[in-house]
Amino acid sequence: MCAPAGLPKRSAPSGGIGSEIARAAALGAKVAIAGRSQEQLDQVTDQLTAQHCEAMGVRFDITEAPSVREAITGREARLGALDVLVNSVAHVEQPAEEVTLEAWDTVLDVNLRGAFLLFPSGSTVYDRVPQG
Repeated sequence: MCAPAGLPKRSAPSGGIGSEIARAAALGAKVAIAGRSQEQLDQVTDQLTAQHCEAMGVRFDITEAPSVREAITGREARLGALDVLVNSVAHVEQPAEEVTLEAWDTVLDVNLRGAFLLFPSGSTVYDRVPQG
């Protein structure tokens, strides 16, 4: 069961370790699950809401700046300002010795570009952190 309101609002991905982080974070938080698979988003969100947690799924493409911005602003419109952002997105599909240049470009887009795109979109979190 979720703890009382007033605890941080978090965002996490929909699969793998991200969904487990979301389940743990939901113990008293408003949680947005973000990812590509609507089916996974619905599954994790349904599990959280069944436990009386406030949760929402946000479908997005981490490699596209407009998609990342829309995910963050849509999440904030429904759940309020973002307190914590968890990025556990990663992309590796084959052993290193089998990676093609095209596959490598996808790895870089998801793992590096995605993290880069999340920072400015989620930077309101950092703007509210006391300095010093």
